[in-house]
Parts: sequence; structure tokens; C-alpha cells
Amino acid sequence: DSAIGELSDSNNVIVDSISQLSAATEEITANAEQVLNMSQSNLEHAESVKGSIDIIEESTQQMQSYV
Repeated sequence: DSAIGELSDSNNVIVDSISQLSAATEEITANAEQVLNMSQSNLEHAESVKGSIDIIEESTQQMQSYV
């Protein structure tokens, strides 16, 4: 009976550890998805800034022809 009790206690510890690992994995996955969304947003903003810089560069070149 003592050995069965010890096995049951050990099993409970393992089950608790698996539950904690599962919860941590879910949290890490959620954080990774947030980072992905932020990275995609940053890329879109960077592309927009690049487009604006291209327009400024083109305007500057056109203005130089008047100098």
C-alpha cells in the first residue's frame, strides 16, 4: 500500500508539472503571436516611411533642376 501511495503521489506531481508546462506553452505561443503581429505592423510602417522618403527624394531632385 505504501508503494502504491508513493506512485500515486509521484503521478500527481508529474500531472501537475505537465499542466504547468502546458500553461507556459500557451502563454509563450500567445506572446509569439503578439510579436508576429507587431513585426508585421512595423514592416508596414517601414514600407510607408520608405514610400514617403522616395517621394521626398524625387521632389528634391525636381527642385534641384530649378537651382
